[in-house]
Amino acid sequence: MKKGFQVILILGLIGWVGLACRFSELTSGMMALLPSGTPTVTSLPSQSPTSQIKIDRTSIIQTVIVQFTQTAIAALNTSTPTSSVTPLPVATLTPSLPTPFLETPTPIFVSTYVPVSQPCYWAGFVADITYPDGSILQANQVYLKTWRVVNLGTCTWVPGDQLIFSQGDPMGAPDAVSLVAVPLPPGGIVDVSVYLRAPSYPGIYRANFRMRAMDGTIFGTGSQATGSLWSQIRVIPCCIPTPYGKADLDIKAFSISPLTTYYGMPVTATFTIKNKGDADAGAFTVVWLSGVNTRSRLPSPCTWAISSLAAGQNAGPYSCSMKYEKVGTYSTELIVDAEHQVPDSNPENNHQVISVKIIAH
Repeated sequence: MKKGFQVILILGLIGWVGLACRFSELTSGMMALLPSGTPTVTSLPSQSPTSQIKIDRTSIIQTVIVQFTQTAIAALNTSTPTSSVTPLPVATLTPSLPTPFLETPTPIFVSTYVPVSQPCYWAGFVADITYPDGSILQANQVYLKTWRVVNLGTCTWVPGDQLIFSQGDPMGAPDAVSLVAVPLPPGGIVDVSVYLRAPSYPGIYRANFRMRAMDGTIFGTGSQATGSLWSQIRVIPCCIPTPYGKADLDIKAFSISPLTTYYGMPVTATFTIKNKGDADAGAFTVVWLSGVNTRSRLPSPCTWAISSLAAGQNAGPYSCSMKYEKVGTYSTELIVDAEHQVPDSNPENNHQVISVKIIAH
């Protein structure tokens, strides 16, 4: 815009110069009409009558041109543009070397695991629920050992699968007890129990057990399903029996009804206990065990906790019922003071066996 404005001023200046030239030509014409010689001009009344003005046409023209030129230059120097153009920024590029790209290698893990087929029958030990290893018991004390196990195999455990004595000190262990009362699928957990009796002499004893499926498969714990569950106890001497000042717990009456029945039908045991000794008996426990075949026992829900029994007094009658799910002959056993809590003068009369026959429909 500033350059355009300068061009316009220059063009205007040229025009003024042309006008001045025309004015010069006009002045020359007018001067030619005047008479020759030095002209005189009569002044106004206020002026001196003798004053004369000499007219120099060249001076007049120069004066006009100079005035117009100065005016144009002043306009150029003092003019302010109405708008301006902001120059675009110029980016400065600084060359730099490219950063090398280093690829981080991805680690490759090679598995050394060799898949092994999971056994159909496989047990896992979870916990000792009763009588952990090293428990101290008195000689001939009956106790209920319970393990918590999990089915790690691919096959469901069913009633008819058994816990069997495998090796060690029998401690009165049955040949087999039921492993489960209802089907246990893979991953299921169950408590398995068996009644044992501490040996008569002090020492450390251990009984080992494994499992047997209905198809005859023997299985157990451990990575190869061949390990055992066990009960390890320490036996200490029992009290020295004396004929005087002791309680004598005796099974006064014990009966089972019916003695022969169909499988799935209830069998009821009824009994009465008497303290035949000359001292009161403190707290003690009574259990009724239902046998499997002729030598084995099943953990029984028929258990009684008796707080005390005075000398010469009776306790009972008590009764309890069970159901047998298989055909066979079962030797049931009633045990008084199963935990050996009472100093008994005659522990031989604290248990009694009655057989039950189960037949098919």
